[in-house]
Amino acid sequence: MLEWDGKRIVAGGGGQLFDLIAFSVRQGLAGLETLVGIRGTVGGSVRCNVGDRSGEIGQAVQRVTVLTDDGKIHVRTRDQLAFSEHQSDIDEPVILSVEFELDKDAPAAILKRMRKAWVLRKAAEPFSFQSAVRLFRNPPGQTASALIDRAGLGKLASAGRN
Repeated sequence: MLEWDGKRIVAGGGGQLFDLIAFSVRQGLAGLETLVGIRGTVGGSVRCNVGDRSGEIGQAVQRVTVLTDDGKIHVRTRDQLAFSEHQSDIDEPVILSVEFELDKDAPAAILKRMRKAWVLRKAAEPFSFQSAVRLFRNPPGQTASALIDRAGLGKLASAGRN
């Protein structure tokens, strides 16, 4: 599900992040293009606040519709959400939809930034060696990458690249 109204896009939580990014570019809406190349669903990307130095998805989130543990639908607004590095405070079991507010821009300009972000991401992290850390949610007070390094698994991944 992708719905568009002016500067706002509502995306289904189970939709693919790439489809959301492509849709936003076609509508002339900027703010998500630097996330190109990050794989995952919209809901998972928001829950984990995916991003990099260029920005994180949480910056554009205005509203999240969730299914609570007791089976009720609840809407959490921007002021009820907290995003930090690679995490959010969304702990409900299902993210049904996410509303984003983006900035108007020329599709050609957005596409140019998207291509640049793609090239930079792939140059820094070739497809065959993408970080497994993105598969894990950070435990409270720690990071998945630190736990992987502490277990010595980061060294194994580096050795495989040589």
